[in-house]
Amino acid sequence: MIDAFCKEGKIEEAKNMLDTMEKDLKPDVVAYSSLMNGYCLVNEVFKVQSISKTMAQRGLSYDVRSYNIMINGFCKMRMVDEAIKLFEEMPLKQIFPDVVTYSTLIDGLCKSGRLSYAFELVDEMYDICQPPNIITYNSILDVLCKNH
Repeated sequence: MIDAFCKEGKIEEAKNMLDTMEKDLKPDVVAYSSLMNGYCLVNEVFKVQSISKTMAQRGLSYDVRSYNIMINGFCKMRMVDEAIKLFEEMPLKQIFPDVVTYSTLIDGLCKSGRLSYAFELVDEMYDICQPPNIITYNSILDVLCKNH
């Protein structure tokens, strides 16, 4: 329900649903991540910080999907440096970026004109035996075509 509300842009309803859940149940990282994604969809990525605090109080920590959501939110707001910080934080917490993480950050880097770093990440993907996919390459092709 939280995810459905968020996808429809009904963030307040999703937040109320999570609040209701917290009274009787113990929401998991998926429930919190859904709300995080909702905030990112409406460009309110900074509200994710309060969710982070709540998760920590409940003994929950981010998973790769949570990081992907936040990285995507920051990239969409053209806050690529914040996205990079999250990306670099992941391995320190024993959470390893997946192809979605890399593709999201590469797209953000391409859109912000930071192609050399985007290409470094593509090389890194090959180095860790996690080859780029069509989405990764589409981001690169799009910016290269737009820049002739």
